[in-house]
Amino acid sequence: MKTIAAAIILAMGEVLAAEMVNKPYISGEVHSKETFTYGRFVTRMKGSNMKGTLASFLTLWLGDDEEEFGIEGWNHINLEIVPSEKHKINTNLIYSGFTNDWQPIKDFDPTDEWHTYQIDWTPDYIAFRVDDNEVRRELAEGSAAVQDLDKE
Repeated sequence: MKTIAAAIILAMGEVLAAEMVNKPYISGEVHSKETFTYGRFVTRMKGSNMKGTLASFLTLWLGDDEEEFGIEGWNHINLEIVPSEKHKINTNLIYSGFTNDWQPIKDFDPTDEWHTYQIDWTPDYIAFRVDDNEVRRELAEGSAAVQDLDKE
């Protein structure tokens, strides 16, 4: 299932790139070949300030041998930069049935310079950090999202 999903994403990217030859923006994706259940994930990126763009740093479950990818079992931890929003950066925990537990990071401009983003994903909590400052922590106790987000 993972290989098929990746092939579909690549095919879609090729179609979009072909259609956007004369446009100033196209999309791209960098992802690991390995799967992980829990860990510390770090990236350094600078978001665009152009409306209509989106930059995202995430984990995403694509199904496995026992359960196919679908909204019923969705598992997704996401930090996204959306310049058209009032708060340009949001953290999202998207889980079972596509329930979205999101929280904006207020008074922060991710487009002004390069920043380091970190997601700490454990069975006990999920934490988001920006430039070594924790901006959100959800504990398993009391959080259906953290309890459900356990797929590789």
